[in-house]
Amino acid sequence: MITSPTSQRIAVPQYLKFIGFELFLGLFGWFLASLFSNNSLVVKHPTLELLIVSVFLTIPPLILLLLYVAPSTRKSQPIKRLLSRVQPLIESLILKSNWWQLLLVSLSAGVGEEILFRGFLQEKTNIYFASVMFGLLHWISFTYAVFATLMGLYLGWLMNHYDSLFVPIVVHALYDFMALILAKIFWKNLFKPEHPQAQIGPHPPNHDL
Repeated sequence: MITSPTSQRIAVPQYLKFIGFELFLGLFGWFLASLFSNNSLVVKHPTLELLIVSVFLTIPPLILLLLYVAPSTRKSQPIKRLLSRVQPLIESLILKSNWWQLLLVSLSAGVGEEILFRGFLQEKTNIYFASVMFGLLHWISFTYAVFATLMGLYLGWLMNHYDSLFVPIVVHALYDFMALILAKIFWKNLFKPEHPQAQIGPHPPNHDL
């Protein structure tokens, strides 16, 4: 039986779905800013100095992330619950994507979310409201929502301090990229079962970066 092309279901890669969603957030934020805000979304012109500073400013949230997933911390119930909920995301997106696809996901998240939450929402309300809304968008578990809210406060402070949306965009994108790459490399350690004999079936393949 010959199936017509229009009746065939095209499977969209997971990373493209994430990119589309993040870019939608950015376009939505840009649209709202053009309607309701008189401030420019990027006050300072991006410079090499700001880029270098942004790279170093990514270190604090990465340290906090490593503390979250440290072996001693992973024994706590909130972290166990968080890891159990992000495991499907890791298996459906991270393990099936190569490094440049994860980079595109990270860049789209940095640009899209920062335009909406820092570029528009924080400018129209305040850093606290924007950060809480940022945390709610990332509600995987209560623990992660708190972490995302703290991250939102940090990114909001960076925008206020440097008077530029460029800095939180770079920090956000670079943090996401490092977190995704670390999850791709160390996912077996993150989800190592407490009782190996209870594990049934092979792990999904860990594709090369």
